[in-house]
Amino acid sequence: MTITGQQLQTLRLLRKEAALRVYRTHYAHDYTWVPKDTQRSLTVMLHSLFSSGYATVSPNYRNRAVPTEKGRAVVAALGS
Repeated sequence: MTITGQQLQTLRLLRKEAALRVYRTHYAHDYTWVPKDTQRSLTVMLHSLFSSGYATVSPNYRNRAVPTEKGRAVVAALGS
């Protein structure tokens, strides 16, 4: 899979700081992913990174998105 510029930018953000899942209501499916201290939603981009193996949820805290080894390797190869 080819990585897009937006996906690369999101991976760079995740490398600096994990994104958090913020629930908007009490429904489990009603959430958004945002970087800490911002209101910018990364939900669509993170879902594409999850499905392609570039990002995952933290094994210690399931409401935190982090880059995988594959994601970190792409950022290192394409420059930070």
